[in-house]
Amino acid sequence: MAKENEYDFIAVGAGVSGLAAGMYAGRLGLKTLVLGGVFGSEIPIGGVITTTNLVENYPGFISISGSELAERIRKHAESYPLVTIKPEIALDIEKKKNGFEVATKKAKYYGKTLLFSTGTRWKRLEVPGGKEFENRGVNYCALCDAPLYKNKIVAIIGGSDSAAREALILAEQAKKVFIIYRKEKIRAEPVNVKRISEKKNIEIINNANVIEVKGDKSVKAVILDKEYR
Repeated sequence: MAKENEYDFIAVGAGVSGLAAGMYAGRLGLKTLVLGGVFGSEIPIGGVITTTNLVENYPGFISISGSELAERIRKHAESYPLVTIKPEIALDIEKKKNGFEVATKKAKYYGKTLLFSTGTRWKRLEVPGGKEFENRGVNYCALCDAPLYKNKIVAIIGGSDSAAREALILAEQAKKVFIIYRKEKIRAEPVNVKRISEKKNIEIINNANVIEVKGDKSVKAVILDKEYR
């Protein structure tokens, strides 16, 4: 293996945790490689935070976009000369005698120490039609896809703070936004509950579950387990 492909430390995953790990490794004088997604993939370098419109609960920033915050963390990591960030996906990892071999489409890398910082995946809508209509009306990123729903009626499934934030983003484009939640009240931060209450085109349907997604070429309707009037 070429000497330039040998590292003291490799982070597999380039979200906030992988980038932060790379930054600390660089500070400790370790030759470091951080491998992550590429723009255009489901989650780019920077991780899930890049899909967040506004971050208002991160110490040191009153309000900042998720993409800008991720970019600042990336630049901080890259400020250490020993840190390299590559937009490559780890496809195979093998334990070797004195470390690990990580293979991507472009090359093989050797690391004495390996960190898995692969994050998480979207929670899929596990109902009939949920998978069939992915990217045809069933989407998982309002910031990415809100323009597709300009002047349309859309639904957010869930009641956490992330659901509230997604609904607020969609409300800027959509004609009507329903928040469908299985419990009595949504569990968003108070500031976002207030913002939702001030939006005339957001309506919450509580104590309801989506049991089916229907459509033809794209989503036309969602079926609930309760009657809605």
